[in-house]
Amino acid sequence: MREAFLAWEPRTFERVKANLRAEGKSDNEVTSMTHYSVAHFRSRCPRAMLPPSKLYWRVRAVYELFGDRVDSETGRPLFSADAWKKANSVLREIQAGHASDPPGFSFYTQRYDVNGVPVVDKHGVPLIDCSRGTNRTEGVHKHLAVAVDDWSTGVRFGDTVMLEHRQRHNTHVSERRRRGFPRLGMFDTWLIDKLQVLIAHNHNVVWHPEWSNASDFARTDEAFGTVPLFSATNELAAAIKGIQIDNTAKMTADQKYLAERFGTQLPCLPIHGEDEHKLFAELSSSMADPADFDAMAVAWCKHVNGHTIFPKLPVYLRLHYTAYTRNQRVRSALASVELGAARLTRVNEITAPAPGPVDAPLAPVPFCSDPVHLPERETVPDAASGQRPPLPCLATSTPVAIAPAWPRVASLPTQAQPPPSADTRVLLVGGGYAGSGILAQARRAAEHATAAAQPRKRGHDYQPRKPRTCRTCKRTDCAGAKGGPNSGQRVCHFSDQADGRELG
Repeated sequence: MREAFLAWEPRTFERVKANLRAEGKSDNEVTSMTHYSVAHFRSRCPRAMLPPSKLYWRVRAVYELFGDRVDSETGRPLFSADAWKKANSVLREIQAGHASDPPGFSFYTQRYDVNGVPVVDKHGVPLIDCSRGTNRTEGVHKHLAVAVDDWSTGVRFGDTVMLEHRQRHNTHVSERRRRGFPRLGMFDTWLIDKLQVLIAHNHNVVWHPEWSNASDFARTDEAFGTVPLFSATNELAAAIKGIQIDNTAKMTADQKYLAERFGTQLPCLPIHGEDEHKLFAELSSSMADPADFDAMAVAWCKHVNGHTIFPKLPVYLRLHYTAYTRNQRVRSALASVELGAARLTRVNEITAPAPGPVDAPLAPVPFCSDPVHLPERETVPDAASGQRPPLPCLATSTPVAIAPAWPRVASLPTQAQPPPSADTRVLLVGGGYAGSGILAQARRAAEHATAAAQPRKRGHDYQPRKPRTCRTCKRTDCAGAKGGPNSGQRVCHFSDQADGRELG
C-alpha cells in the first residue's frame, strides 16, 4: 500500500539503487532494502502522491489483490464488510483529489549541517527532509504542552509563552532549513535588523547577505495567539462593536486583555451566572428557531450590561444549548412521574430508621404496624427458571421486621450470643430463603472482624515473643538476658569465662 500511495522520483531512485549495487549488493538485496530499509531511500529520494487519475487505480489494485485473501489460521478474509466500506470511502476521497499533492508544490527541503553547508552522503546524493504528514505539527504541540504544563495561568501569560516559543522555533528551523541563515546564538532577531541597517549605512557592507530584515516588510492584518472568532464585516461584529457601556463596568485583567485582542469594549465569554442563564432561556423560548445561534448572538447584544451579561459567540450558545435541552428533558421526565415520586418519598419516610441518643441502650427490633404476609417457600419460583418471583402480598399474619434504628456507638457484648433457632429464615431478594447455616457463617465473619479490630500488643506479631537469652550462657534467667542493643551493658552471672566481663 505504501508503494501504491507514494511514488518514488524515478531518476533519483535509480541513482540510489545504482550506488547500492556499486557497494557490492545484489539485485535481491537492493529490492529487499526498498521494503525493509525504506529510511535509506526516504532520506535521499523524494516521493509524490500522484494525481487522482493514476492514484485511484494503484490503490484499487491493492484492494482487489489482498482484500479477499483468506487467513490460514482463522479462515476469514482479510477485508470484512465494514473494511470494504472503508476502502470504498478511501477510493472516493482519492477520486475527489483529497489525497494527491498540490500541483507545483514540494514537501522536501535540503538538509544542512551546523555550519549551513548542504549535507550529502558518501556518493554525493543530497540528504533531504520531508514535511508531509503531521509529525512536525505534533512535535510543536508537544513543546507547547510542556511549556505551559499544568500551571493555572491567564490568557495574557499563555499568549506570551506561545509567542516566545514561536520565535525560538522559527529561529531554530531557519538555521536548519534556510541556506545561509546565520547561527545567532540568541533569539532577538530585531537587533540583527538594526545592526544590518547600521553597518550598511556606515560601511556600505551587507553583514548577512542571506538575512531578510523584517522591518523592510509592511505590516499585515494577520494575528497570532488570541484572535477573534468572527469576521470584522459580519452582523455579529457590528452588533458587538455597537454595544454602549458606562465606565462602571468591572473587568478582570484577562477580560480587559481579551477585549483588547477582540477590538471590542467587552470580551466574549461563555455563559455564566444566573442572569445569563435566564436570558438564554428567554431567548430560546421567544425565537422562532432556537437553534439559530448566529441570530441569537446578535439578539443577545441588546441585553449586554457589562456587569452580569457579556456578549457571546455562536459557539458558546451552541455548546450551552446542548446542556440546556438535556436539563429540560430531565425536568420533563421528573414532572411526568411527580405523583409516583411523591409516593416513593412517603414510603422512604415511613420505613426510615428513627435516630436515637448515642448512650441509649440497644432497643429491640421494631415490627411493622401493618404486618406483611410472606408467601410460602414452594410458591417462590426457581431462580434457574428465569421467572421473576412475585412481590410479598399484604395480609395480617407473620409480622416481618423492618429496618432497625440507626447504629449507635456501644460496647460489644462480653458473653456469647445464643445461636438462632433452626426455623429462622430470611427472605432473599429475587426469591429463596437463607437458613441458620448462612446466618452462622455471617456470625463467624462478624466475630472474626471483631477480633481483627482489637489492638495488638506487639505490632503485627500474632505469636508471643520468645524470651530473651544471654549471649554468653544462653540462659533466660541470667542478667545478661535483660539487656538489649540500646539498654546498656549487662554482666553474665553464670559463665565461668565471664569473670566480671561486661557484655558488649
